[in-house]
Amino acid sequence: MVSRGWSPRLDFAGTFDQQWLDKQWPFLPLDFDARHNQSAPADQQSRTLKGGERASLINLTPEGMWEFRLPRLDVPVNLFYDHRKSSAELRLDTILIEPDLRRVVMTSRIAIRTVRGTGILREIVIGHMSRAWLRARSTAKRYLDYTGSGGVVAHERNYSL
Repeated sequence: MVSRGWSPRLDFAGTFDQQWLDKQWPFLPLDFDARHNQSAPADQQSRTLKGGERASLINLTPEGMWEFRLPRLDVPVNLFYDHRKSSAELRLDTILIEPDLRRVVMTSRIAIRTVRGTGILREIVIGHMSRAWLRARSTAKRYLDYTGSGGVVAHERNYSL
């Protein structure tokens, strides 16, 4: 892990000078580069991982080799604004492999660009919800729950191997 105060990560932080204090603070400097947020060394970064890839760890476990497939996440994200609904896709952000525990931790995120005058984001719903529940929510109507599921699609998995 490369600390925020170490080069090369520090080189992407931008210019924090008097002009920044006078004109830009509390926002990031105009020359801030998002690579400053990346704590992994450059040779451990990838923009192409999506899940489902095969991984092999050699000489990192007592057995000598651990092979597995990264889980493929299937987690819908629904965004409810004042007068519209949209969806966003999670982007795989971090993969932490802990060979001693035989554990893989994956972190995903979304980034939503906002535009003035397009309505306020009121709610974010993550997970598999029934079409009827989503329709009721987006039209501000009451969802009648005859099954007791709360609108959750129980047979849908949130990830697959």
